[in-house]
Amino acid sequence: MNMSSTPPTRRGSAYVLVLIVSAIAATIVVAGLSVRKDAADRGQRIDELASARLIAKSGIETVLQWGDENDEWRADGGASRTFNYTIGEGSVVVDVTDPSDGDLPDDEDDPYRLISTATLGGARALLRVDVSQPPVPDYRARVLAENPIDFWPLDDPAGSVKGQNLMGSQQTAYSNSSVAGTFSGNDARDAPWFGTLGQGAGVAHHDALLLDEGTIMCWAYCDDTIESDQTIIAKDAPGDDGDGHFRIYLSGNKPDLYVRFENNSTTTDLKVATFPIKQWAHVAVTFGPDGLLVYVDGTKEKQDIPFQTGLGPAAGGAGNTRPMLFGTWFDGSAYTDVLNGSVRDVVVFDRALTEAEINDLLTDPEPAGHAIDPDSWTWLTD
Repeated sequence: MNMSSTPPTRRGSAYVLVLIVSAIAATIVVAGLSVRKDAADRGQRIDELASARLIAKSGIETVLQWGDENDEWRADGGASRTFNYTIGEGSVVVDVTDPSDGDLPDDEDDPYRLISTATLGGARALLRVDVSQPPVPDYRARVLAENPIDFWPLDDPAGSVKGQNLMGSQQTAYSNSSVAGTFSGNDARDAPWFGTLGQGAGVAHHDALLLDEGTIMCWAYCDDTIESDQTIIAKDAPGDDGDGHFRIYLSGNKPDLYVRFENNSTTTDLKVATFPIKQWAHVAVTFGPDGLLVYVDGTKEKQDIPFQTGLGPAAGGAGNTRPMLFGTWFDGSAYTDVLNGSVRDVVVFDRALTEAEINDLLTDPEPAGHAIDPDSWTWLTD
């Protein structure tokens, strides 16, 4: 009897069950590996997208910082500009356009748009933002921000002097045809032009002008010298009877700038400085307990410290209740001593401005830098 040395193969149901269980276990292991790999891939993609978004935002911030440091960046390129950066393992392209008219350099006040496209691995992120350049406040805006008693720009297109109505209705007509924008020589200046006897402008008195301390200032332009005095601003009357008489005027063939003030005991007639011809100059007069000071183009030119009154009752009587006239004054019988030139931006403060404050008004501040529209941040899809 021959016997096989090979053990018999078991084919029973228990053995088959073992094989099935083993196969299932192997399948679960493989599936688990696949799930973990998919999860890892998905996590990597999420991480890459998050990093790509950070890179896109960094690209925008880099361009904005560069623009703040280069004032002429809009003029240095074409109608649009493109910037390329490498940030870490990613890259970013930032396109800058002008959405208003498609031309970046034509107007630096136009808002502009940045679209930043960042790539990292297989991730891509696009970020859009709109940016504006806040305007630098001009002289008039800076004056109004300091809360004057009133302010008369004197740039009206027709014959009325329109104040800012800060102390009530302060409007009256220009005399004759001294209307803002009138040609003076070859110059269509944005201010009334005087120069003929009887011309001038002015506003009625308001009790808010009864100031024992304050500042009166304006821009003035003299076309040429004439034989008579030339009035810039006057709240004056003939005689030396106090009550805060006040006048800023030019005299002589240079001409020289003068400031005249009176109270019930003293008259001061300060010869300040030679006044420029055929150019605008800024004149500021401060008065009060610290004395009388006169500034031309922001520089203190003259002072009378002992004279410490102004337009109010401290000068005598009820104070100065006369109209405020521009380019002329009333000598008791006629409007005379007309300025051969122009006045604009007459402003009155109820405090004596310092030299530093006057210069701050005269100096254009640095641009404020870009301003981002907070509602414009948008993640794009392509």
